[in-house]
Amino acid sequence: MAVHRPSGVTILAILLMIAAALILIVGTILVNAALQPAYSDLALSNAVGYASYVFLGGPTGNAFTIANISGILSEKQNSIYFFYGLFVSFIIYAGLSVPAVIGLLYMKNWGRILALLVGIFSIIVGVITMFWLVGLILLLFGIFMLVYLAGNVKYEFE
Repeated sequence: MAVHRPSGVTILAILLMIAAALILIVGTILVNAALQPAYSDLALSNAVGYASYVFLGGPTGNAFTIANISGILSEKQNSIYFFYGLFVSFIIYAGLSVPAVIGLLYMKNWGRILALLVGIFSIIVGVITMFWLVGLILLLFGIFMLVYLAGNVKYEFE
């Protein structure tokens, strides 16, 4: 039996899967930076530079990003905990996104509610990681998800 699904829900589900994949890539970069064998400031700056290049679309000379990272990660131990905390939050985000996408594609109300929770979590992670372009994208994406799924489309779900 065919499921009637608004185009916006399909687009949202696809974007949610892309966001989950992007989040896992960022998390992998962060863990690689935190797990350098001989942890040093050079290894951290290389990882931050790589992340800046990949996710900001340019060379590592973005002073705003580097300044925020160096301000937040003033001590090596705190930076390891910061990276692990972000990685755990990224794993939770990706883990919640997959069942939310399945629920959205089958037009189930539990999928909509789970997607709303992912939207709230996306806003929280976006605020924490706003100094990267990915954080800003997550913040805007979370706001879009909440506005769209809490609107009139909620009556389309079973």
